[in-house]
Amino acid sequence: MGRTKQTNNKKSMNVLLTVLLIVFLALGIFSAIKIWKIVAEYKQGNSAYKDLGDYIQLSDPAEKPKPTSDPGNETEGAGDAETPPEPTPPPIDWPVVDFEGLLEINEDCVGWILIEDTAVNYPIVQSEDNSYYLNRLFDGTWNIVGSIFLDYRVADDFSYRNSPIYGHRMNDGSMFADLLHYKEQEFYDLHPIGYLLTPEQNYQIEFFAGVLEPTDGSAWDYEFDSDEEFEDWIQAAKEKSCFESDVNPEVTDKIVTLSTCTRESGYVRLVLYGRLK
Repeated sequence: MGRTKQTNNKKSMNVLLTVLLIVFLALGIFSAIKIWKIVAEYKQGNSAYKDLGDYIQLSDPAEKPKPTSDPGNETEGAGDAETPPEPTPPPIDWPVVDFEGLLEINEDCVGWILIEDTAVNYPIVQSEDNSYYLNRLFDGTWNIVGSIFLDYRVADDFSYRNSPIYGHRMNDGSMFADLLHYKEQEFYDLHPIGYLLTPEQNYQIEFFAGVLEPTDGSAWDYEFDSDEEFEDWIQAAKEKSCFESDVNPEVTDKIVTLSTCTRESGYVRLVLYGRLK
Protein backbone atom coordinates (compact mmCIF):
# COMPACT_ATOMS: atom_id res chain seq x y z
CA MET A 1 0.00 0.00 0.00
CA GLY A 2 2.82 2.38 0.96
CA ARG A 3 4.71 1.42 -2.20
CA THR A 4 1.61 2.19 -4.34
CA LYS A 5 1.22 5.61 -2.73
CA GLN A 6 4.91 6.31 -3.35
CA THR A 7 4.50 5.37 -7.01
CA ASN A 8 1.44 7.60 -7.42
CA ASN A 9 3.29 10.55 -5.84
CA LYS A 10 6.18 10.00 -8.23
CA LYS A 11 3.80 9.94 -11.21
CA SER A 12 2.11 13.15 -10.01
CA MET A 13 5.50 14.81 -9.65
CA ASN A 14 6.48 13.76 -13.16
CA VAL A 15 3.23 15.11 -14.56
CA LEU A 16 3.76 18.40 -12.71
CA LEU A 17 7.32 18.70 -13.99
CA THR A 18 6.15 17.93 -17.53
CA VAL A 19 3.42 20.59 -17.32
CA LEU A 20 5.89 23.14 -15.93
CA LEU A 21 8.36 22.31 -18.69
CA ILE A 22 5.68 22.79 -21.34
CA VAL A 23 4.63 26.10 -19.78
CA PHE A 24 8.22 27.38 -19.64
CA LEU A 25 8.85 26.28 -23.22
CA ALA A 26 5.68 28.04 -24.36
CA LEU A 27 6.68 31.21 -22.52
CA GLY A 28 10.15 31.02 -24.03
CA ILE A 29 8.79 30.57 -27.54
CA PHE A 30 6.29 33.42 -27.01
CA SER A 31 9.05 35.73 -25.71
CA ALA A 32 11.36 34.80 -28.58
CA ILE A 33 8.62 35.54 -31.13
CA LYS A 34 7.85 38.86 -29.44
CA ILE A 35 11.53 39.88 -29.40
CA TRP A 36 11.92 38.82 -33.02
CA LYS A 37 8.88 40.90 -33.97
CA ILE A 38 10.22 43.98 -32.14
CA VAL A 39 13.65 43.62 -33.78
CA ALA A 40 12.02 43.16 -37.19
CA GLU A 41 9.85 46.28 -36.72
CA TYR A 42 12.88 48.32 -35.59
CA LYS A 43 14.72 47.20 -38.71
CA GLN A 44 11.73 47.94 -40.94
CA GLY A 45 11.22 51.38 -39.37
CA ASN A 46 14.86 52.39 -39.61
CA SER A 47 15.01 51.25 -43.22
CA ALA A 48 11.87 53.22 -44.11
CA TYR A 49 13.16 56.45 -42.57
CA LYS A 50 16.58 55.94 -44.10
CA ASP A 51 14.90 55.84 -47.51
CA LEU A 52 13.01 59.05 -46.67
CA GLY A 53 16.37 60.69 -46.09
CA ASP A 54 16.58 61.01 -49.87
CA TYR A 55 13.87 63.69 -49.65
CA ILE A 56 16.07 66.15 -47.72
CA GLN A 57 19.26 67.69 -49.05
CA LEU A 58 21.62 68.79 -46.29
CA SER A 59 24.30 71.40 -46.79
CA ASP A 60 27.94 70.36 -46.73
CA PRO A 61 29.58 71.70 -43.52
CA ALA A 62 32.81 72.30 -45.44
CA GLU A 63 30.96 74.61 -47.84
CA LYS A 64 29.13 76.67 -45.21
CA PRO A 65 30.04 80.36 -45.37
CA LYS A 66 32.18 81.71 -42.54
CA PRO A 67 31.31 84.78 -40.45
CA THR A 68 32.77 87.92 -41.98
CA SER A 69 33.73 91.30 -40.62
CA ASP A 70 31.42 94.19 -41.37
CA PRO A 71 33.42 96.66 -43.51
CA GLY A 72 31.19 99.45 -42.24
CA ASN A 73 32.60 98.99 -38.75
CA GLU A 74 36.23 99.34 -39.79
CA THR A 75 37.87 102.70 -39.19
CA GLU A 76 41.39 103.97 -39.64
CA GLY A 77 43.69 104.64 -36.74
CA ALA A 78 46.05 102.72 -34.51
CA GLY A 79 43.65 102.98 -31.55
CA ASP A 80 40.98 101.04 -33.41
CA ALA A 81 43.33 98.19 -34.27
CA GLU A 82 42.92 96.68 -30.82
CA THR A 83 39.13 96.37 -31.20
CA PRO A 84 38.25 93.99 -34.04
CA PRO A 85 35.00 94.68 -35.86
CA GLU A 86 31.91 92.69 -34.95
CA PRO A 87 31.57 89.61 -37.22
CA THR A 88 28.51 89.47 -39.44
CA PRO A 89 26.65 86.15 -39.06
CA PRO A 90 26.70 84.13 -42.27
CA PRO A 91 23.41 83.56 -44.08
CA ILE A 92 21.63 80.33 -43.16
CA ASP A 93 22.26 77.55 -45.65
CA TRP A 94 18.83 75.94 -45.34
CA PRO A 95 18.35 72.23 -45.97
CA VAL A 96 16.11 71.61 -48.97
CA VAL A 97 13.12 69.27 -48.58
CA ASP A 98 11.21 67.71 -51.47
CA PHE A 99 7.74 68.28 -50.03
CA GLU A 100 6.11 67.59 -53.38
CA GLY A 101 7.48 64.06 -53.29
CA LEU A 102 6.66 63.56 -49.61
CA LEU A 103 3.06 64.71 -50.10
CA GLU A 104 2.66 62.19 -52.91
CA ILE A 105 3.51 59.47 -50.36
CA ASN A 106 1.41 60.94 -47.56
CA GLU A 107 -0.79 64.03 -47.70
CA ASP A 108 -0.60 64.26 -43.88
CA CYS A 109 2.98 65.58 -44.14
CA VAL A 110 3.21 69.10 -42.64
CA GLY A 111 6.96 69.61 -42.24
CA TRP A 112 10.39 68.26 -41.47
CA ILE A 113 12.36 68.57 -38.21
CA LEU A 114 16.15 68.47 -37.99
CA ILE A 115 18.67 68.88 -35.17
CA GLU A 116 22.14 68.69 -36.64
CA ASP A 117 24.55 66.03 -35.33
CA THR A 118 21.70 64.06 -33.71
CA ALA A 119 19.34 61.35 -34.91
CA VAL A 120 16.49 63.88 -35.12
CA ASN A 121 15.97 64.20 -38.88
CA TYR A 122 12.42 63.21 -39.79
CA PRO A 123 9.28 64.30 -41.63
CA ILE A 124 6.37 65.50 -39.49
CA VAL A 125 2.81 64.31 -40.00
CA GLN A 126 -0.54 65.33 -38.51
CA SER A 127 -3.69 63.24 -38.18
CA GLU A 128 -7.20 63.77 -36.81
CA ASP A 129 -6.08 62.50 -33.39
CA ASN A 130 -2.90 61.88 -31.40
CA SER A 131 -3.14 58.09 -31.63
CA TYR A 132 -2.97 57.21 -35.32
CA TYR A 133 0.76 57.83 -35.85
CA LEU A 134 1.87 56.48 -32.47
CA ASN A 135 2.41 53.10 -34.11
CA ARG A 136 2.44 53.90 -37.82
CA LEU A 137 5.30 54.85 -40.08
CA PHE A 138 5.22 57.84 -42.41
CA ASP A 139 3.43 55.83 -45.11
CA GLY A 140 0.83 54.50 -42.65
CA THR A 141 2.38 51.04 -42.19
CA TRP A 142 1.76 49.63 -38.70
CA ASN A 143 5.05 49.70 -36.75
CA ILE A 144 6.04 50.35 -33.12
CA VAL A 145 8.58 52.97 -34.24
CA GLY A 146 5.72 55.28 -35.19
CA SER A 147 6.18 58.76 -36.67
CA ILE A 148 7.04 62.26 -35.57
CA PHE A 149 3.66 63.97 -35.45
CA LEU A 150 2.12 67.35 -34.74
CA ASP A 151 -0.66 67.66 -32.18
CA TYR A 152 -3.99 67.37 -33.99
CA ARG A 153 -5.45 70.34 -32.03
CA VAL A 154 -3.19 72.98 -33.58
CA ALA A 155 -2.87 74.45 -37.08
CA ASP A 156 -0.56 72.70 -39.51
CA ASP A 157 1.21 76.00 -40.30
CA PHE A 158 2.56 76.25 -36.72
CA SER A 159 0.71 79.52 -36.18
CA TYR A 160 -0.53 78.67 -32.68
CA ARG A 161 1.31 80.11 -29.72
CA ASN A 162 2.48 76.59 -28.89
CA SER A 163 2.62 73.66 -31.31
CA PRO A 164 3.40 70.34 -29.57
CA ILE A 165 5.30 67.72 -31.60
CA TYR A 166 5.55 64.10 -30.40
CA GLY A 167 7.93 61.22 -31.04
CA HIS A 168 8.95 57.96 -29.38
CA ARG A 169 12.17 57.45 -27.44
CA MET A 170 13.41 54.31 -29.20
CA ASN A 171 15.93 52.07 -27.44
CA ASP A 172 18.23 52.11 -30.48
CA GLY A 173 18.60 55.90 -30.25
CA SER A 174 16.28 56.73 -33.14
CA MET A 175 13.27 59.07 -33.36
CA PHE A 176 13.25 61.51 -30.37
CA ALA A 177 15.63 59.50 -28.14
CA ASP A 178 18.35 62.18 -28.37
CA LEU A 179 16.06 64.71 -26.67
CA LEU A 180 16.89 63.05 -23.35
CA HIS A 181 20.44 64.37 -23.67
CA TYR A 182 19.05 67.88 -23.18
CA LYS A 183 18.97 67.11 -19.47
CA GLU A 184 22.67 68.04 -19.63
CA GLN A 185 23.93 71.61 -20.09
CA GLU A 186 26.85 70.44 -22.21
CA PHE A 187 24.57 68.82 -24.77
CA TYR A 188 22.42 71.94 -25.03
CA ASP A 189 25.53 74.10 -25.51
CA LEU A 190 26.49 71.92 -28.48
CA HIS A 191 22.96 71.75 -29.93
CA PRO A 192 21.16 75.03 -29.10
CA ILE A 193 19.14 75.18 -32.32
CA GLY A 194 17.11 72.97 -34.61
CA TYR A 195 15.34 73.47 -37.93
CA LEU A 196 11.65 73.28 -38.76
CA LEU A 197 11.09 73.17 -42.50
CA THR A 198 7.60 73.44 -43.99
CA PRO A 199 6.20 73.73 -47.53
CA GLU A 200 5.58 77.45 -46.93
CA GLN A 201 8.32 78.61 -44.56
CA ASN A 202 11.62 77.61 -42.95
CA TYR A 203 12.36 78.29 -39.28
CA GLN A 204 15.23 78.00 -36.89
CA ILE A 205 14.18 76.58 -33.53
CA GLU A 206 16.00 78.37 -30.72
CA PHE A 207 15.75 76.01 -27.75
CA PHE A 208 15.27 77.80 -24.43
CA ALA A 209 14.16 75.13 -21.93
CA GLY A 210 14.22 71.39 -21.40
CA VAL A 211 11.83 70.12 -18.72
CA LEU A 212 10.89 66.79 -17.17
CA GLU A 213 7.13 67.29 -17.18
CA PRO A 214 4.36 65.07 -15.74
CA THR A 215 1.78 64.04 -18.30
CA ASP A 216 -0.85 66.17 -16.56
CA GLY A 217 1.37 69.27 -16.78
CA SER A 218 0.97 72.41 -18.89
CA ALA A 219 3.72 71.80 -21.45
CA TRP A 220 1.18 70.82 -24.10
CA ASP A 221 -1.11 73.83 -23.64
CA TYR A 222 -1.68 75.51 -26.99
CA GLU A 223 -4.21 78.28 -26.28
CA PHE A 224 -3.79 81.07 -23.76
CA ASP A 225 -6.35 83.58 -22.55
CA SER A 226 -3.93 86.51 -22.38
CA ASP A 227 -0.40 87.66 -23.07
CA GLU A 228 0.25 87.52 -19.32
CA GLU A 229 -0.78 83.87 -19.13
CA PHE A 230 1.46 83.00 -22.09
CA GLU A 231 4.37 84.96 -20.59
CA ASP A 232 3.95 83.14 -17.25
CA TRP A 233 3.90 79.80 -19.09
CA ILE A 234 7.20 80.63 -20.84
CA GLN A 235 8.80 81.82 -17.62
CA ALA A 236 7.70 78.67 -15.76
CA ALA A 237 9.39 76.54 -18.43
CA LYS A 238 12.66 78.47 -18.11
CA GLU A 239 12.57 78.20 -14.31
CA LYS A 240 12.11 74.40 -14.45
CA SER A 241 14.63 73.87 -17.24
CA CYS A 242 17.44 71.33 -16.94
CA PHE A 243 19.77 73.76 -18.74
CA GLU A 244 20.31 77.50 -18.84
CA SER A 245 19.70 79.49 -22.03
CA ASP A 246 20.06 83.13 -23.07
CA VAL A 247 16.99 82.81 -25.31
CA ASN A 248 14.07 84.78 -23.84
CA PRO A 249 10.91 84.46 -25.94
CA GLU A 250 8.46 87.35 -26.22
CA VAL A 251 4.68 87.04 -26.13
CA THR A 252 4.64 87.65 -29.88
CA ASP A 253 6.79 84.58 -30.54
CA LYS A 254 5.60 81.16 -31.67
CA ILE A 255 6.78 78.14 -29.69
CA VAL A 256 7.17 74.46 -30.51
CA THR A 257 7.48 71.83 -27.77
CA LEU A 258 9.15 68.54 -28.69
CA SER A 259 7.87 65.77 -26.43
CA THR A 260 9.09 62.23 -25.77
CA CYS A 261 8.83 59.61 -23.05
CA THR A 262 11.58 59.10 -20.47
CA ARG A 263 13.14 56.30 -18.47
CA GLU A 264 12.04 57.95 -15.21
CA SER A 265 8.36 57.03 -15.37
CA GLY A 266 5.50 56.32 -17.73
CA TYR A 267 3.90 59.50 -16.43
CA VAL A 268 6.84 61.82 -17.16
CA ARG A 269 7.94 63.30 -20.48
CA LEU A 270 11.03 65.19 -21.57
CA VAL A 271 9.77 68.37 -23.22
CA LEU A 272 12.14 70.57 -25.22
CA TYR A 273 10.82 74.12 -25.72
CA GLY A 274 11.94 76.16 -28.72
CA ARG A 275 11.18 79.58 -30.20
CA LEU A 276 10.55 79.74 -33.95
CA LYS A 277 12.62 82.30 -35.80
